[in-house]
Amino acid sequence: MAKLDFDALNSTLRYLMFSVFSVQPGAPIATAHEAMTTGRRYGGEDAREAGIVAATAGEDELLDVAVARAEERAAKAGAVFGTIKERLYAEVIAELRAS
Repeated sequence: MAKLDFDALNSTLRYLMFSVFSVQPGAPIATAHEAMTTGRRYGGEDAREAGIVAATAGEDELLDVAVARAEERAAKAGAVFGTIKERLYAEVIAELRAS
């Protein structure tokens, strides 16, 4: 399978809706290809089915779903969990801090 240069992709995708969350390693290549070459926008369920997001919720249930997901993960909170997230998302964190 071909390897993607995510830095090159992300630097050229600034004008696409898809670039709002950047193409990340692990994103399905077919999904990234379709979004980049067609400009396709993904709604909630389409994004979930395509592997772009992990879950969706309606506007009226969003807060409840977010709180429930956070509570499920709260038991794992702490220094180790923070370190795992920092390392997994180091590039994203750096980009956010730079902007």
